[in-house]
Amino acid sequence: MQLQRDTDYALRILYLIGSRDLYETDAGAGMTLKKICKQSRLPRVTANRICGHLENAGFLVKRHTPDDETLYAPGPDLSRKTLLDVFILIDRGVDLFAVFDKNGAIYKALNKGGWNAQARLEKTWAGVTLGDFWATLKEIYQQDGGYAAKPRQRL
Repeated sequence: MQLQRDTDYALRILYLIGSRDLYETDAGAGMTLKKICKQSRLPRVTANRICGHLENAGFLVKRHTPDDETLYAPGPDLSRKTLLDVFILIDRGVDLFAVFDKNGAIYKALNKGGWNAQARLEKTWAGVTLGDFWATLKEIYQQDGGYAAKPRQRL
């Protein structure tokens, strides 16, 4: 299984915005595009493009600050969206066997029983909400000595 780079970026952005909504006092306030870029270490063009996709799908709501900066806030029920929702939006689904040569023997062998595994995996992802995902990340980071507090680390 191989996720696109944009899916990784989308999950980072959703974590930055959505986890604030769950754990910080300024819930629902959102983040400026400038702050998203700084904390996710993404170029502005990339972050803007991905936030646009997330906004169009209802994951985020776009607003403007009094200084006319772009701000993104969590969309309705963001924490109830699932990992599969993100994968479908950004990756248009996830092919478990994408890393194998489609003409090769491994792909052909896996393909015989593999689609059952693909369906089970998609069912699992459909059961994991972003809220569950963020809570798990927060727990892991706290157990890892405050890893989440280091803004320059990869998510």
